[in-house]
Amino acid sequence: MRKIFLLFCLVVIVACDKYPFLPDNYSEIFLGRWKWFGTSTANSNSYQSADSAGYTIKIIFDRNGKYHYFKNDTLLLLTNYSFHYSHSYNGINHYLLRLDKEAEGFDVYLNKFSMTDILVIAGTYPDSGESYYLKEP
Repeated sequence: MRKIFLLFCLVVIVACDKYPFLPDNYSEIFLGRWKWFGTSTANSNSYQSADSAGYTIKIIFDRNGKYHYFKNDTLLLLTNYSFHYSHSYNGINHYLLRLDKEAEGFDVYLNKFSMTDILVIAGTYPDSGESYYLKEP
């Protein structure tokens, strides 16, 4: 009986490693690496492209529920994340992104442009700007 229990524990450990958990039901569509290409600000009606910024930003949502934030390839933030359905606007589902180390959540949605996924992240307060990311292969 003890051998069966140990075998069962080994199978569970291997299965969990092979199929890590997702923190919620919505994370699957956001998984992967995303490269920042610009930010718009609502108050000043301006846009800053990644090319003009002089730095790069990449974010990763991994299968283990970890959010990675890189600036110029330096990891600045590693924390847990979760997505929660918020609302639908013009047929696009919006989600609330929660990061463990942030007090406020973020409004997040995917927009399709020429068959390319564009991740949009904005503050949840009115007139907040939006940052745009392209999915990396």
